[in-house]
Amino acid sequence: MDDDDEFTPERIKAFIDFAHAKQINFLTSALMFHNGRFYKRDNSVAEEITFEDMGYKNVIGNQVFAPRNMFLDVGGFDETFPAWQDYDMWFRMIKKFGPCYRLNDATYIMNVNEQRKRITTGGNAHQGYQKFIFKHKKELSTNQLKSLYLRDIINRNDTISISDILKCGTVNTALEISKYWLRKNISGLDKIIALAR
Repeated sequence: MDDDDEFTPERIKAFIDFAHAKQINFLTSALMFHNGRFYKRDNSVAEEITFEDMGYKNVIGNQVFAPRNMFLDVGGFDETFPAWQDYDMWFRMIKKFGPCYRLNDATYIMNVNEQRKRITTGGNAHQGYQKFIFKHKKELSTNQLKSLYLRDIINRNDTISISDILKCGTVNTALEISKYWLRKNISGLDKIIALAR
């Protein structure tokens, strides 16, 4: 958990109740974004997150609820990653244990204040991407590799060139690329998109 994100009071209970009722113990949740003034729920729904899904981007985020032994059985977090460490961990856990289930309740509040600097947008972000690809390339399809290439650019708030789009654009990334390009090139649109998330 990042130091200025928050849990809602019912988060842990929601996970425990669901795990007991459904006998599913690898869980995450929907998110609530907070920009300092407004709260906005993300667009995710209750669903299974599969190994295939995780090959395109970190669909889970930075938090899971799972037994301690699941973390230990895949060797724990790889501390050599300067970024993408959570993604690498969930990727390995889903590969070994099967899908993670996302609860519909948005019990994690993520601070998206534009002045806030996250690891994924800092100088180490590209190194994290490179390590992830080096480590998992054999398990990723061509389209997944294209998606992650563009995800790295977006995470670093860098410019997506026409050649990047021609080389790596896919059906899976088209909407995200469009939103990112508009946000980068039309003043004030980033705030509108944040509210429309």
